[in-house]
Amino acid sequence: MDLTKSRVHNVICGIEIDASSVPVPAPVGSLQPFFNTHIASNNAKPVYFGNKTVRIGQAGKQTRAGMLYEHSLRIMFPNGDLFSANRIEEYRKAKAIYIKLSGGVQLHFGRNDYLQNKFPEFKTESDENMTSVSYSCESMFPMGQTNGSFDHLFPEDLPINFFTI
Repeated sequence: MDLTKSRVHNVICGIEIDASSVPVPAPVGSLQPFFNTHIASNNAKPVYFGNKTVRIGQAGKQTRAGMLYEHSLRIMFPNGDLFSANRIEEYRKAKAIYIKLSGGVQLHFGRNDYLQNKFPEFKTESDENMTSVSYSCESMFPMGQTNGSFDHLFPEDLPINFFTI
Protein backbone atom coordinates (compact mmCIF):
# COMPACT_ATOMS: atom_id res chain seq x y z
CA MET A 1 0.00 0.00 0.00
CA ASP A 2 1.27 3.44 -0.93
CA LEU A 3 0.93 6.12 1.76
CA THR A 4 2.12 9.00 -0.39
CA LYS A 5 -0.03 12.07 -0.84
CA SER A 6 -3.14 11.62 -2.98
CA ARG A 7 -3.06 13.94 -5.95
CA VAL A 8 -6.80 13.88 -6.61
CA HIS A 9 -8.98 16.87 -5.72
CA ASN A 10 -12.53 15.57 -5.74
CA VAL A 11 -15.73 17.51 -6.20
CA ILE A 12 -19.13 15.99 -5.43
CA CYS A 13 -20.87 15.73 -8.80
CA GLY A 14 -23.77 13.40 -8.02
CA ILE A 15 -25.85 12.09 -5.13
CA GLU A 16 -28.49 9.39 -5.18
CA ILE A 17 -30.72 8.17 -2.37
CA ASP A 18 -32.06 4.64 -2.24
CA ALA A 19 -34.93 3.47 -0.07
CA SER A 20 -34.84 -0.19 -1.08
CA SER A 21 -31.25 -1.40 -1.41
CA VAL A 22 -29.67 -3.98 0.83
CA PRO A 23 -25.94 -3.29 1.06
CA VAL A 24 -23.58 -6.23 1.44
CA PRO A 25 -19.79 -6.40 1.72
CA ALA A 26 -17.92 -6.34 -1.59
CA PRO A 27 -16.99 -9.78 -2.94
CA VAL A 28 -13.72 -11.32 -1.82
CA GLY A 29 -11.04 -10.57 -4.38
CA SER A 30 -12.26 -7.04 -5.04
CA LEU A 31 -10.51 -3.89 -3.86
CA GLN A 32 -10.89 -3.48 -0.07
CA PRO A 33 -13.67 -6.10 0.34
CA PHE A 34 -14.13 -5.43 4.06
CA PHE A 35 -14.73 -1.69 3.65
CA ASN A 36 -16.43 -1.48 0.27
CA THR A 37 -20.08 -2.20 -0.42
CA HIS A 38 -21.76 -4.08 -3.25
CA ILE A 39 -25.27 -3.13 -4.34
CA ALA A 40 -26.79 -5.95 -6.38
CA SER A 41 -30.03 -4.13 -7.18
CA ASN A 42 -31.30 -0.72 -6.29
CA ASN A 43 -33.99 1.85 -6.87
CA ALA A 44 -31.79 4.93 -6.55
CA LYS A 45 -33.12 8.41 -7.25
CA PRO A 46 -30.85 11.32 -8.16
CA VAL A 47 -31.16 14.37 -5.93
CA TYR A 48 -30.77 18.04 -6.74
CA PHE A 49 -28.08 20.10 -5.10
CA GLY A 50 -26.40 23.37 -5.95
CA ASN A 51 -22.86 24.63 -5.77
CA LYS A 52 -21.50 24.54 -2.19
CA THR A 53 -24.76 23.08 -0.79
CA VAL A 54 -23.43 19.60 0.02
CA ARG A 55 -21.12 18.78 2.89
CA ILE A 56 -19.71 15.35 3.67
CA GLY A 57 -17.52 14.55 6.64
CA GLN A 58 -15.89 11.74 8.53
CA ALA A 59 -14.21 11.68 11.93
CA GLY A 60 -12.67 8.74 13.73
CA LYS A 61 -11.76 8.13 17.34
CA GLN A 62 -10.24 5.26 19.26
CA THR A 63 -12.53 3.49 21.76
CA ARG A 64 -12.00 0.48 23.99
CA ALA A 65 -13.73 -1.69 21.37
CA GLY A 66 -11.65 -0.27 18.47
CA MET A 67 -12.08 2.59 16.05
CA LEU A 68 -15.42 4.39 15.79
CA TYR A 69 -16.06 6.53 12.71
CA GLU A 70 -18.76 9.18 12.56
CA HIS A 71 -19.98 9.99 9.04
CA SER A 72 -22.10 13.03 8.23
CA LEU A 73 -23.79 14.33 5.11
CA ARG A 74 -25.77 17.56 4.68
CA ILE A 75 -27.66 18.61 1.56
CA MET A 76 -29.35 21.99 1.15
CA PHE A 77 -31.90 22.89 -1.52
CA PRO A 78 -34.58 25.53 -2.18
CA ASN A 79 -38.01 24.70 -0.81
CA GLY A 80 -40.26 27.28 -2.43
CA ASP A 81 -42.28 24.87 -4.56
CA LEU A 82 -45.50 22.91 -4.03
CA PHE A 83 -43.71 19.57 -3.57
CA SER A 84 -41.27 20.42 -0.78
CA ALA A 85 -43.07 18.25 1.81
CA ASN A 86 -43.01 15.23 -0.54
CA ARG A 87 -39.34 15.82 -1.29
CA ILE A 88 -38.42 15.87 2.41
CA GLU A 89 -40.35 12.62 2.92
CA GLU A 90 -38.38 10.97 0.09
CA TYR A 91 -35.13 12.00 1.76
CA ARG A 92 -36.37 10.57 5.06
CA LYS A 93 -36.93 7.12 3.51
CA ALA A 94 -33.31 6.75 2.35
CA LYS A 95 -31.53 3.61 3.54
CA ALA A 96 -28.44 4.11 1.40
CA ILE A 97 -26.82 7.14 -0.19
CA TYR A 98 -24.40 7.00 -3.12
CA ILE A 99 -22.02 9.90 -3.64
CA LYS A 100 -20.24 10.31 -6.98
CA LEU A 101 -16.95 12.20 -6.93
CA SER A 102 -15.34 13.84 -9.94
CA GLY A 103 -12.35 11.50 -9.72
CA GLY A 104 -14.60 8.53 -10.57
CA VAL A 105 -14.99 7.24 -7.01
CA GLN A 106 -18.46 6.31 -5.78
CA LEU A 107 -18.82 6.45 -1.99
CA HIS A 108 -21.41 4.53 -0.03
CA PHE A 109 -22.83 6.48 2.90
CA GLY A 110 -24.62 4.65 5.66
CA ARG A 111 -23.14 1.17 6.05
CA ASN A 112 -22.32 0.86 9.71
CA ASP A 113 -21.03 -2.70 10.11
CA TYR A 114 -19.78 -5.62 8.05
CA LEU A 115 -23.42 -6.66 7.69
CA GLN A 116 -25.73 -3.64 7.76
CA ASN A 117 -27.76 -3.49 10.96
CA LYS A 118 -28.75 0.17 11.28
CA PHE A 119 -29.64 2.79 8.68
CA PRO A 120 -28.45 6.42 8.73
CA GLU A 121 -30.15 8.82 11.10
CA PHE A 122 -32.14 11.63 9.45
CA LYS A 123 -32.68 15.23 10.48
CA THR A 124 -34.19 18.19 8.62
CA GLU A 125 -34.40 21.95 9.11
CA SER A 126 -36.24 24.48 6.96
CA ASP A 127 -36.91 28.18 6.75
CA GLU A 128 -38.90 30.19 4.22
CA ASN A 129 -36.26 29.72 1.50
CA MET A 130 -34.10 26.65 2.08
CA THR A 131 -34.33 23.12 3.46
CA SER A 132 -31.40 21.25 4.90
CA VAL A 133 -31.42 17.48 5.28
CA SER A 134 -28.72 15.81 7.32
CA TYR A 135 -27.70 12.20 7.69
CA SER A 136 -25.39 10.76 10.29
CA CYS A 137 -24.02 7.28 10.85
CA GLU A 138 -21.62 5.66 13.29
CA SER A 139 -19.53 2.91 11.78
CA MET A 140 -16.73 0.57 12.69
CA PHE A 141 -14.80 1.48 9.52
CA PRO A 142 -14.14 4.50 7.28
CA MET A 143 -16.54 5.32 4.46
CA GLY A 144 -16.03 2.84 1.65
CA GLN A 145 -16.73 2.76 -2.05
CA THR A 146 -19.57 1.13 -3.94
CA ASN A 147 -20.64 0.13 -7.40
CA GLY A 148 -23.77 2.25 -6.76
CA SER A 149 -25.92 3.33 -9.70
CA PHE A 150 -24.97 6.51 -11.57
CA ASP A 151 -25.74 5.21 -15.03
CA HIS A 152 -27.42 8.45 -16.04
CA LEU A 153 -25.42 11.30 -14.54
CA PHE A 154 -24.02 13.95 -16.85
CA PRO A 155 -21.23 15.18 -14.48
CA GLU A 156 -19.51 11.80 -14.69
CA ASP A 157 -18.58 12.60 -18.29
CA LEU A 158 -17.64 16.22 -17.62
CA PRO A 159 -16.23 16.58 -14.07
CA ILE A 160 -15.13 20.17 -14.56
CA ASN A 161 -13.63 22.20 -11.74
CA PHE A 162 -10.62 24.48 -11.45
CA PHE A 163 -8.33 21.52 -10.83
CA THR A 164 -9.27 19.55 -13.98
CA ILE A 165 -9.27 22.39 -16.53
